[in-house]
Amino acid sequence: MTTRVKPGWIVLLLIVIGILAWFVLVPKRFREPALEVGCTGTPTPNFALPRATPQTLAGTRIMLNPGHGFTLTEENNWGFQRPKPNGYSVFVLEDDSNIRMARTVKRILQAAGAVVLTTRELEATKSGASGEPVWREASKHHLSRIGVNKGIWNSRGYSLRGDCRLAQDIRARPLYANLEQTDLLLSLHSNAGNPLARGTQVFYGERSFLRVAPRTLGAKNACLAKNLAIAVPKQIRLERPDLRWGDASTNQSNQYGENGFALMPSVILEVGFHTNFIDGKALQDETFRVAVAKGIRVALELFLQNPTC
Repeated sequence: MTTRVKPGWIVLLLIVIGILAWFVLVPKRFREPALEVGCTGTPTPNFALPRATPQTLAGTRIMLNPGHGFTLTEENNWGFQRPKPNGYSVFVLEDDSNIRMARTVKRILQAAGAVVLTTRELEATKSGASGEPVWREASKHHLSRIGVNKGIWNSRGYSLRGDCRLAQDIRARPLYANLEQTDLLLSLHSNAGNPLARGTQVFYGERSFLRVAPRTLGAKNACLAKNLAIAVPKQIRLERPDLRWGDASTNQSNQYGENGFALMPSVILEVGFHTNFIDGKALQDETFRVAVAKGIRVALELFLQNPTC
């Protein structure tokens, strides 16, 4: 007796074969969501490809990105992006402490000859659109205030969290670095988690969401992260041995838009845990911030000498 295959099974088999062929035959970078889908906004401008990576800090263009900040949500409410994560106690407000860290890092890098730009205002105390001092406001509002191309801070795109304005703020930072053709993008953050969790982490991406990004970018990101993970804790232990600072970890992830939309080497430096009493207190101390900044300077100098490790 001949067994007949039902048409429904044939259709299902063809669908499965099509899906497998898509993942096998279509390059990974073309399967990613495009920049201009999802949330409404302004088309982003075209970006020039970055120049060859300089070999010394002198003249290197660095975009410092102090994470988060006071911002307007989809519900038209102003608030800090990191007030009290996961119900844990917070020993320093990250939205503010990232700015204080950026001020110190900028001073140290400029003294070494670097040209330092920032995605948020660092100094001005006049009130912004929120009524708070402009240095407290997030990147989206800062870039709007200073007249940057609207396609940078009001960009079309997608949001993994369902908050298009927050997604625009995250994208604005690397897009601004692209617009300014900086050589490096360094995002400064502090971490949150279990109250016992301490120390430094560095996050980097293996690729860019932008198809025009150089193919060597992933290797450079990994190298930059490695140098920071070595130099920053080493400098902290040297200048603040009382903190008993541990080794840092590097973490590869393609989920962070601050790295993903950059055309130049880019990492997120989670300096310490603001949910830990010791780390939180250190983040408020200028001697600690200077140690971190010196470690960053050493790491960048080593990276520029050998950008693929």
